[in-house]
Amino acid sequence: MRSSNKSPKQMKSNMLLNNQQLFQIVQAKRRREQERSRLEEREIKQLMPEIDDYHKYINKLDLMGQCKCAIASCPKDDIDSIKISSRSIQISIKQHKNYQGQTSDKIEAHIQNDLDSGVIKNSINSKISIQELSKNLIQTKTQMPDSVVQTLHQLERKTLPLIQLPNGTQYEGEWMNGMRDGIGKQIWPDGSFYEGQWKLDKSNGHGKLVHANGDIYDGEWVQDAACGKGIYLRQNGAKYEGDWLNDCQHGKGFETWPDGAGYEGDYKFGKKNGHGILTFNDGANYEGNFVDNEISGNGTYKWPDGRIYVGYWQDNKMHGEGILKWPDGKSYQGNYENDKKQGNGIFDFGDGRKYIGAWNNGKQHGLGIYYQNETQFKIGLWQDGQRTKWLNESEIEDEKNSISNLQKLVMN
Repeated sequence: MRSSNKSPKQMKSNMLLNNQQLFQIVQAKRRREQERSRLEEREIKQLMPEIDDYHKYINKLDLMGQCKCAIASCPKDDIDSIKISSRSIQISIKQHKNYQGQTSDKIEAHIQNDLDSGVIKNSINSKISIQELSKNLIQTKTQMPDSVVQTLHQLERKTLPLIQLPNGTQYEGEWMNGMRDGIGKQIWPDGSFYEGQWKLDKSNGHGKLVHANGDIYDGEWVQDAACGKGIYLRQNGAKYEGDWLNDCQHGKGFETWPDGAGYEGDYKFGKKNGHGILTFNDGANYEGNFVDNEISGNGTYKWPDGRIYVGYWQDNKMHGEGILKWPDGKSYQGNYENDKKQGNGIFDFGDGRKYIGAWNNGKQHGLGIYYQNETQFKIGLWQDGQRTKWLNESEIEDEKNSISNLQKLVMN
């Protein structure tokens, strides 16, 4: 066995030196890797704004989604003997959703997916142009038809044949800069379709939207919403024609129903608000104020049998001061509450007789004055529509202030 000339102390010193050199080599390698990683991160960060901006641009290529429309007309509501209606063509336009409002985390998810797939990494290593990277993003994210991709950055409209879009819809018509722009027709998988004018990937101008159930909107559009003049025709024959704002009836318009009933007047955000005339198929009609599709405020209601009420309403009911007249000459003038006489009022029998007094729940109830003619009268008490007694002179004296107030009703 060959013996070493080095002492144990020298051998130990050499081992320590070798370990230090190895440690320095490892540390240097780590520093080089960290520096390379920082350089790569810096290059990616420099490219990220362009990628993020292009993602936002590509989002404009996401096309319209499906939307169901729920349209129902409200039936007539018979309120006591009065036929009041809050019927209305409730309208919801199929929305043209472009999905442009994606959250930042979804955009980041797309970028991360591209990082994982090597799109961005390969782009950095080969110094690929942003235009080429854009093409990769289109293919990776949306898989849009080449014919649509070719319209990117073009400022002239190009007519393309029927194209199957990624979300299941079909579009045939004009494109510009990767967006529907000009005249075109879009068809949803449920059979509904929009045909008309487009601008910047949204329905703008005049167009017709036909729902799968047969309902049709034909009119003006602004930014994918019915806005301006338009006609909505339900498959059952009900129709609205008039002004629109953001898919809602808003402004002046009129509705007609298959049974011959109709409304003409003011609308606000999809409901009858303001002055209007509501006509029923039996000849009854109301003219006056509406609040959120309900008869509320001052108005006149006419029955087919000749009765007329002029006064105040609340939630489709006579409520407040009003006058109700019958065709045979009878009339009531006074206060109403929830469609019934309530408080003080005057009932004229039409033959010279009158009752001036208190009412409760539609019936004479309390102190009242009964006029047999203009000069003869009696004062008594009523309960649930029945007279219970006539007052004597002493009792009349006790009630003189209340009686005086009732007599003022006649003077007014």
